[in-house]
Amino acid sequence: MSDYPGRTSIGSELPKWGESIENAIQCHSAAAYVSESVERIPRRPPPEFEESDKDMMSGISEGGFLDVALNDVNQYGPHAMVMLLGVFASLTGLVLLLLMML
Repeated sequence: MSDYPGRTSIGSELPKWGESIENAIQCHSAAAYVSESVERIPRRPPPEFEESDKDMMSGISEGGFLDVALNDVNQYGPHAMVMLLGVFASLTGLVLLLLMML
């Protein structure tokens, strides 16, 4: 009991240590089951993919730069996308530089 009238002690409101651990384990296992069985956003099937035995630059030129960068036709898609990003960033910087000179 508490020294203050109308109040109970904090210890009486909290669950016992063993009970709280068991509840946490049950909640965790239920959450793991839900996350494994139901996906909020279903995954799309992977695109067609041809693995190239050539080095990076030859593989990109073999598949076509834009096709590799945008459609991931071989394993060098991320590399081609970074190159494309560099080209667009350079062009954007050049246009901004020219506009500042006006």
